[in-house]
Amino acid sequence: MAKVALVETKPSRTNYKNEFDGEFEFDQYQLCSDPNIKKVLKRDVNIEIDTDAYEWIILVGSDALKYFTKINSVTEYSGKKVEDKFLPVINPAMLAFKPEAQRTWDDSKKSIIEYINGDLVDTVITEYNAYGIQDT
Repeated sequence: MAKVALVETKPSRTNYKNEFDGEFEFDQYQLCSDPNIKKVLKRDVNIEIDTDAYEWIILVGSDALKYFTKINSVTEYSGKKVEDKFLPVINPAMLAFKPEAQRTWDDSKKSIIEYINGDLVDTVITEYNAYGIQDT
């Protein structure tokens, strides 16, 4: 089984094991260990994680996504592989006040589970399987 880490912004009551239907084991981290901070800034981040030790890193919410990548929009990339090992996903707690995001969450959850289980892999396009007009 792949080694997986889940990174959220700060400690929360969300049970991610249940949210992902117990499909895989993961180590859970927070960018900031202080749950009382309203908005986590770069100076508040005190996470200690060796990203090379994990095959997959699930980034919950835009703050975690921005910290590990240069991408700003978590909804645009939710459930998609980014930079070979990061799997951004919207925070499931947001469904309480934005129920229209349920489909995004469901699709993202399915995609993340498939990536981790090895059922979903990226297709590499080479000259063997993609060719066209070379010279005219």
